[in-house]
Amino acid sequence: MRSVRNPLRVGSRPKTHGVQKLPACQQLRNGRVPQLRLRIPHQKQNCRMAHHALEKVEDTQLMKVPENHEELLELIWILREDGEPTTVENLLARTEESNAAELLETMQQDGLIEIHDGKINLLPLGEELAAKVIRRHRLAEVLLSEILELPSEEVEDNACRFEHILSEKTTDSVCTLLGHPPKCPHGRPIPRGPCCARFQTEIRPLVTPLTQLRPGAVAKIVFIHQRRKSTLDRLSAFHVVPGTIIKLHQKHPSYVIQVDQTEIALDNETANEIYVREVEPSTSWGGPRPCAGKPRHRHGPPWRFG
Repeated sequence: MRSVRNPLRVGSRPKTHGVQKLPACQQLRNGRVPQLRLRIPHQKQNCRMAHHALEKVEDTQLMKVPENHEELLELIWILREDGEPTTVENLLARTEESNAAELLETMQQDGLIEIHDGKINLLPLGEELAAKVIRRHRLAEVLLSEILELPSEEVEDNACRFEHILSEKTTDSVCTLLGHPPKCPHGRPIPRGPCCARFQTEIRPLVTPLTQLRPGAVAKIVFIHQRRKSTLDRLSAFHVVPGTIIKLHQKHPSYVIQVDQTEIALDNETANEIYVREVEPSTSWGGPRPCAGKPRHRHGPPWRFG
């Protein structure tokens, strides 16, 4: 029998037709990315194998930047969000970092920002990192303020710590637990995450729309996702605002809630935009106790919205 040469035997060196090197921008991910060596036996496989290798790199988590870099990225985001000029001068006046000028130079070298004529712009990688920091901070604010009910003076300090330590997986779990809130307690938008697009239901949210509450349940309003100012003003007039304790009397034909001594009928759209957290009636419900078999809304029609 004719012998067949084993290309993997000791001493043999298979031919390598080239080394696929990562683009410079990819080396910002994970601090350090090892060089990938691709053996390409046929030219037509070149694009497919190189694309597959780069996809693996793209799937890795973003690099971990220093906390002071995250703080500056966060500040740039907030300045832009508030409509203020994102200039070096304005940032240096707002930050507490003593070496902010040197940090900005390093961030520019790392491909996070670009500075042109004194104006700072976030590059794609910096934009993504800034959004993640903002998202972690504002989700932490919702968790600490609305769920753990910490005093306002403690919320900000702890949220600043959380924004630097929460992993992406933990952040998504917190977001799902809270019911994917669109805004922080201060009314600022929370950047959406992958879990918001999927709207996972594996974890039962602590915060849910009013429409998912059972009749007779008592709950605390956490936030209202309503863009029409006229509706918000009308709800506010009856004290249907974040922090208010309500009781749901019925769901059909309309949602009837009780706030203190007032009953209010809500249409489905409005009720679905009010997010609540169920609480224990014995300790949290301070409204009147209607007599058995004689709920208050039968004595007179409730106020109606919609």
